[in-house]
Amino acid sequence: MAASVVCTFCGAKIKEGRTKCLRCGEALVPAAVDAKAPGGVPSFVARHRGQLTIAGSVLSVAALLVIAISLQSSGPLVPENAGTTGPQLRTPAAAPPSTKPGAEDGPKGVQPVTDLDAQRVGNAAYAQGNFQGALDSFELAVKKNPNNPTALNNLGQALVRVGRAKEALPYFERATALSPSEWAPRFNLAHAYGELGDWPRAIPEYEHAAQLFPDDYVTHYNLGLALHKASREEPAVAEFKRAIALAPGEASFRLSLALSYERLQKPAEAATAYEEYLELAPNAAEASKVKTRIEALRHPAPPPQG
Repeated sequence: MAASVVCTFCGAKIKEGRTKCLRCGEALVPAAVDAKAPGGVPSFVARHRGQLTIAGSVLSVAALLVIAISLQSSGPLVPENAGTTGPQLRTPAAAPPSTKPGAEDGPKGVQPVTDLDAQRVGNAAYAQGNFQGALDSFELAVKKNPNNPTALNNLGQALVRVGRAKEALPYFERATALSPSEWAPRFNLAHAYGELGDWPRAIPEYEHAAQLFPDDYVTHYNLGLALHKASREEPAVAEFKRAIALAPGEASFRLSLALSYERLQKPAEAATAYEEYLELAPNAAEASKVKTRIEALRHPAPPPQG
């Protein structure tokens, strides 16, 4: 199968080798190869560039994981930097909105004539941390072209970002209807349901997203978290294991796996998962608590004598 590149501006998939997008005419960025990834697998950011959240914005691995879902797992381990049990991967602090006149209008001289123009302005505003400005631009893009799935997806994500996940649902749903084979709007629809705590609807959407992008560890990890939140621990364990197989270097995945094993009353398996976490992150802030928990699982206190 021929390799393809995802346009960072409009999200179109273009055959590798071309220099410009056939849809919007913007320059294409070749998919990078992460030399540190096993087997020369394309880097996470390169694979998701232009697909997840706002087309054209490049986010860190931690940020992409957080976008997926915000959960509080129940269990004995409480990381100091999160205030919840289970791994909470943090996003970089957003830059404050620019106060310069006309900054919300994006690059100087660019006026939103078409839906693609409005998307570019929205991307620039989003990158500056001006989420309301991004929202306004994406609303304009959808108004100019109600059948542009990328604009619909971006508008939905901007709404989620400003705390209006419920309002985002119809935009994600329309984007998935217009582009049923696209992973990004399906993934973001699942995330929006998760933001609302609607796990019965979030789970099948994550499952659908995993079918569309089966080798994406973020999707499998977030599906596992959603299943854990719904107290479906056996399938959650299976998804965490898939995520770990796809991204063996992600230490935090072992914490989620361990918590699910604890709920399943499998102390030996939970202890092993915690130990693997410490092997990957020996200097983590919560390392001492993890060690204490491993000791309790490996050597439980005897029951009190009656």
